Amino acid sequence: MIEVAQGKYASQAYHDFIGFQVSKPLLERAFVETYSLELTMLFHDLDRSLGTYRYSVSKVIPAMTKTAWAAKKNDILKLQS
Repeated sequence: MIEVAQGKYASQAYHDFIGFQVSKPLLERAFVETYSLELTMLFHDLDRSLGTYRYSVSKVIPAMTKTAWAAKKNDILKLQS
């Protein structure tokens, strides 16, 4: 939100370019190493879960941030002072 307030929010083209691709094998190894759990123990359909994550971080969260900024811009700016 602070980046939006400072006008530093990246363009949609940039977000589309960088993407939010997560290497599934790397994620699986890191998850086991970090939590000692297999991802499949938590996510029955890992591909769908990763797709939901990618959609959320690339579309939903930016849209909610822009909406919050439009609705509460003055309140947010007051918090920065």
